Amino acid sequence: MTKNKIKRVDLDILERVLITLYELGFAKRTIISRNANMSYDKCMRYLDYLEASGFVKHEKDENNFQIYSLTSVGIDMAKKKLLDNLEQKNLLNNFVINSALA
Repeated sequence: MTKNKIKRVDLDILERVLITLYELGFAKRTIISRNANMSYDKCMRYLDYLEASGFVKHEKDENNFQIYSLTSVGIDMAKKKLLDNLEQKNLLNNFVINSALA
């Protein structure tokens, strides 16, 4: 666990980390921070938070690196966020199309 804890949770950042891990399956911390477009230190705080919340787990690979992946709860949440994002995008597209036709 990192020493500095999150003072205010940013849901957009949580979503980026969950979706990144969902898309990758599993990854090292550096890859997660790069793909989620955040600093390494902030990524570590969010990974600790997500692990404590039961969304993420970590284990060591054969080279003794920490590898993070989603738990079943994390997978369900990532799928829900992806579906919500898709629905919002479809609603926006329909609005734009209907506005152009009116």
